Formats: sequence, structure tokens, C-alpha cells
Amino acid sequence: SGDSKAYQQALAEHLTDQGAIMYGAYWCPHCANQKELFGAAVKTLPYVECDPEGENAQPQLCQAKNLVGYPTWEINGELYPGVHSLEELAALSDFQEESQP
Repeated sequence: SGDSKAYQQALAEHLTDQGAIMYGAYWCPHCANQKELFGAAVKTLPYVECDPEGENAQPQLCQAKNLVGYPTWEINGELYPGVHSLEELAALSDFQEESQP
């Protein structure tokens, strides 16, 4: 199922391996919603904090990307603004879940 912990973790690792990035801000409710979809695997997510007040912030990087809102995903060099389901992120990043034996 798309909500299992194993699936969340595998997708988060896949996104990291692909060089994908989630840009967001600590105060952004949509970013919090996006992170919640990953459950505990959120620790693995490639996340960039855009607000200078946030932890480990990289506002210059975010400005260079000309982001229109948060969160915005960068996958394979393309920007995808907004919250995306795990299934959408899997499709955008060509994630193939290893079939269970």
C-alpha cells in the first residue's frame, strides 16, 4: 500500500538518490502536510529550508530557483509546486516499488 512505512522510507531514499529536493519553510502548513505523508521517513527527505529564520536555512539557493510558493519539489531538474501525494512523487521520479515476493 502507498501508506506503509516501508514504502514511505523507500520512496524517501529514492528521491534522495535521484537528487530530488523539497523546498519549504518551517512556518508553512502545506509543507507540514507534505512531510506528514512521509511519516518517520521525513528524516530521510531531501529538504531545503528557505526561510532565513529556519534551521539550516539556505535562502540564497531558494531565491536562485525563483520558487513561486512552498512546498516546491525539484525532481530531475523540473520544479513542481504544491503538495504531492506519495504516488505522484513516485511517478514524477520514476520510482518502481520492488514487488514483494
